[in-house]
Amino acid sequence: MKVLRPGRVWLLAPVIIATGILLLFAWLVALAAVETPVEPALVLVEISAPEDLLIFTSLEIPIYDYESGEYGIEYLLTMLDPFQLADLIEKGLSVQVLGSPSPSSQYYRITARKPEALGLANDIVDVIESRSGASIIQASPGEAARLVELGIELEGLSLHPLVIPQEVSNTESISLTVDTDIAGMINQVLTSTIYSLTGDLTGEWATIISGEPYTISNRYTFYPPIPNENPPIKKATEYIFQEFALLDISPEYHYWESERYSVTLYPPENYPNVIGTITGTQRPEDIFMITAHLDDAPFSDPAPGADDNASGTVGVLVAAQILSQYEWDCTLRFATFTGEEQGLLGSSAYAKQAYELEENILAVLNLDMIAYNSKNDDAPDIDLNTHTAQDQVIANLLINVISSYGLDLAPEIIQPGTGASDHASFWAYGYPAILAIEDHNDFNPFYHSRNDTLDKLDMDYYTEFVKATVGTLAHMGCLAGTEGRLAGHVTDKSSGLPIEGARVSASNRFGQEWQTFSGPDGSYILNPTRDFYTVSGEAADFVTATITNVQVTQGLTTTLNLTLPVMQYMYYPLIPHGAE
Repeated sequence: MKVLRPGRVWLLAPVIIATGILLLFAWLVALAAVETPVEPALVLVEISAPEDLLIFTSLEIPIYDYESGEYGIEYLLTMLDPFQLADLIEKGLSVQVLGSPSPSSQYYRITARKPEALGLANDIVDVIESRSGASIIQASPGEAARLVELGIELEGLSLHPLVIPQEVSNTESISLTVDTDIAGMINQVLTSTIYSLTGDLTGEWATIISGEPYTISNRYTFYPPIPNENPPIKKATEYIFQEFALLDISPEYHYWESERYSVTLYPPENYPNVIGTITGTQRPEDIFMITAHLDDAPFSDPAPGADDNASGTVGVLVAAQILSQYEWDCTLRFATFTGEEQGLLGSSAYAKQAYELEENILAVLNLDMIAYNSKNDDAPDIDLNTHTAQDQVIANLLINVISSYGLDLAPEIIQPGTGASDHASFWAYGYPAILAIEDHNDFNPFYHSRNDTLDKLDMDYYTEFVKATVGTLAHMGCLAGTEGRLAGHVTDKSSGLPIEGARVSASNRFGQEWQTFSGPDGSYILNPTRDFYTVSGEAADFVTATITNVQVTQGLTTTLNLTLPVMQYMYYPLIPHGAE
């Protein structure tokens, strides 16, 4: 090892000092260019190339939000301290400081069905950033409540990991074969049941909650603004809990709290999410969810919230009533969330917990406002994310259920869809989710008012909508006893000889996978549930063979032989070092 003598170190000192000064000067210039704050700040990070995303991901910085375009992620919203900001600048990323946080407020993405509402919002809060038809604001709880009264839809932004969903390989629409069991489930959806449940939730009459008559006149999460042992929202959650309990689907309260709302005035036990679960018998780790927000607006009494969102909640309840009569190989979960009107608070807490527990949620079907149809065009919207093909899989299934079972609906896919409902909380953690909602172009004028009542709803349309969601969840959920058989042999394409120990896997559109290994004679057998599959065979020294759209039918054997080509290797002669 060469050791520098002290004299030589002194000779190098001027060079080292000069280099350091130049680096410091360059760093200060870069910081000055973006008006570097002295405290953590909200920052927009531009993603102009794939390398930018790799750089950001490697730093493991949590984000508030990201926006995707045709070619992938375009920008990220995050919170950075001065050192993190300097690090990103040094690595060549383009950043824009948007402002500093306030301990008494929260960041929101806001949208509005009525364009004039956004104009009125400017009188209450300042817009920090506006892109892609949505605006980013910072608002206190009081300001947020005023925005809701105006008809503004709030999507609360909280820091979470940057999770990019994995795309599935097979997203194309595949026609469904009408299933007699599922047809029977759909036929159990009755207008009279829907009407009765909606009336219970909207205060049209008194219902029985915990053995006593009670009229639910309001479901606003933080009403009234004084300590109250039994606020209306608490009674509404008790109503959902008892309905789930009657069905024996393991009801539970999921408690959450927000640092923006006083736990003294609003204890979490007053406004929990309510969850019901049918645990799968064979693949309980695979979870399919149907969700809706239970809470409503405005901050007044009465606030019936018939369309927004007793309608979606009733869709969840009816699905639970019907599907609980059957056995399922996968887990079905029924969720009603609170705090949606304040920025998706309840669902955000729930999705965060699911992510931290590494739950395998394969699909979320979120229902929000599914009963208003003044144009009589029966045209619901299906809102998808821009950055996951898995949403398309769920949407295709819903559309195919409507078509195959002859339901009187004409759905339209909206992509990119709104993030102003609870499905967006699952998007944030990489879970596939869609929003099923009435026509955006047939806006309910009674939204967020005391006039959002049962008599304004189109009961025929409402019933068809619930039928569609029940059928969709049933087709997702691995109805027990619907297994088929997939069998065949794996052979060498060149010689025709059997390949032992080849891994054979079958994956459906939701990413569920069945796998096995071929025996000494190359044979394999799998028993997946009825569906369409992508089947692959792979073995060492062979090219993987993949076949798509393989249909497995209940109680029947589908024969599929897989032939694997031998891997071709290129060998190069070793050339001695220094030789030409």
